[in-house]
Amino acid sequence: MLKRKNALKRSFMVRNRLPIGSGIKKGVTGQTGGNKRKPKTPEAKLKAELWELCKKITRTRHGNTCYTCEAPNLVGSNWHTGHFIPSSICGLYLRYDLRNLRPQCFRCNISLSGNGSAFYRKLVDDCGQPYVETIFSDKLRDTKSNKAFYQTLIDEYKTILSGEYS
Repeated sequence: MLKRKNALKRSFMVRNRLPIGSGIKKGVTGQTGGNKRKPKTPEAKLKAELWELCKKITRTRHGNTCYTCEAPNLVGSNWHTGHFIPSSICGLYLRYDLRNLRPQCFRCNISLSGNGSAFYRKLVDDCGQPYVETIFSDKLRDTKSNKAFYQTLIDEYKTILSGEYS
């Protein structure tokens, strides 16, 4: 009987592409152990709070229409906050900079990787070429990641948010 149990467990793990011995809990089929999330560090909590403030401000200022394709009435998981210069290459200074953020639909932000050409044209039309050039020049700006940087931006953005809701 023990061999049969082991064979069933092994076939379940192979069928579900789980590594053999990955810690299936006894008596509970389909659950794996050891995938618990680590507790957030204080800096990670500040980043998460800062990003939530960025999203609120961007959505308050620019509404729920996609900035790049003008899809109306964005809601829920279709309402993203996209970066003009992608967060993967913009550096810390621009990642949370409100000039670099606009509301976007899922299609533009994820499927079209930000829809950069439409984003650029619209930003130039709305704000002017010097504004866009300033954002590009700030891309090279170096900023150290520390709690003080995040906390300063959080305080500044809370002030902005309280002023916009007043």
